[in-house]
Amino acid sequence: MDLLISALSFILVALVAGNNLPVSAGVLISGRIIRARTGLLIVIAGYITGLLVQGRLLGFGFNAIMPVQTQLFVTIALAVSTVIFIATHFGKVIGSLGIALAATLLGISIAAGEAINTGYVLLMLLVWILAPVLSLVITAQVLRGAGRSIARMHIWKTASALKLALIALCFITAFSIGANTLGLVLAAARQYTSMLVMAVAVIAGSLLFWRGELHMVGDRLIPIRYLNAFIAQMDAAVFTEVATLFGIPIATSQVFTAGVLGAGLGYRTRVLLKKPVLRILGMWLVNAVVGFVLGYVITYIALGI
Repeated sequence: MDLLISALSFILVALVAGNNLPVSAGVLISGRIIRARTGLLIVIAGYITGLLVQGRLLGFGFNAIMPVQTQLFVTIALAVSTVIFIATHFGKVIGSLGIALAATLLGISIAAGEAINTGYVLLMLLVWILAPVLSLVITAQVLRGAGRSIARMHIWKTASALKLALIALCFITAFSIGANTLGLVLAAARQYTSMLVMAVAVIAGSLLFWRGELHMVGDRLIPIRYLNAFIAQMDAAVFTEVATLFGIPIATSQVFTAGVLGAGLGYRTRVLLKKPVLRILGMWLVNAVVGFVLGYVITYIALGI
């Protein structure tokens, strides 16, 4: 079963690395600010650095949700999350592993009658709800104020500065995803896999699975506006980093998408397509509900047998 857990964690990390790559580099690559190869290298470096530096912080959250960790429970959690994310990938939707895996772990623990940390779980659920809402509000308000200020600036100098800022933010966002989302996988599989295996999975997934979801961010979600992307991505990176420091898994993609929706509200003109936005935000609920239900049912059946 050790080999199965290691294989599942490899597949899951690879899928997440490719699926979430557009959140970090989608605007840069689709807007042709940098080459795709350069964007991939920046994101891969960010993922691995975040996992190495802060990945261990998600161990607290993992222990709070699943106090008793057996091979069976970890296998169920990773298997359910992998199925959810495979469906997400083929649906070409940017999904949330953090929510899917955490909800699955919660369903398993409740089915097994484990004494979970209720206070932590309530805080986690509150963060899941508030982070996208705050991202939406902050982005909308900042853009309303920034629009007037930028109108008085030199347009080309402002665009150049935003391009450089987006490149730096690409690494920062990937760092936060590596620390938080991939850190949760590391916490679950740390006894059965190695950091080297996860690093290889990051590289393989980033190179193989990034193209489909990229168009969701770069072409179908928003027209390329550097300021929109910068503020929404900054929101996502900041909220994810704060959540990581508290050991709370968070949906970086949902926070980013809510920020994009806020960017649309911050302008009087139509700057985004609502259908893909709502589709991504809807995955928050789908991932959480499906993960919890499958985790609970499969564990209940397994323990009953």
